[in-house]
Amino acid sequence: FKIISAAIGKGALCVLNGEINSKTGVVQVELHKVFKVFATIFYLTPLIGAIGFIFNEKSLISIPLSIVIAALQFLVIRFVFIGIPFKILSRESLNRLRDVLDIDWTNGN
Repeated sequence: FKIISAAIGKGALCVLNGEINSKTGVVQVELHKVFKVFATIFYLTPLIGAIGFIFNEKSLISIPLSIVIAALQFLVIRFVFIGIPFKILSRESLNRLRDVLDIDWTNGN
């Protein structure tokens, strides 16, 4: 099965792919393709800013500092703006799927 989980006001961030048999099942949660494109563009903004600082002759900060700032911005974007919402929304989507199927989760390590 493939379920695109869309919450009102939050969009279709998560896609659930999986297979459910009579006793077992596997569900994989991934980022929707549209949000992958958005995230890629969002990831490139610190790089573009760092390149702008490097080629700007009147820049007030040094090149190594601009690279460090770009790396920190990338990490904030990755973990705060994309990672945390994905974790929260994927957990909500899995819980809604569990409620619909009336099953309990087990880790299949």
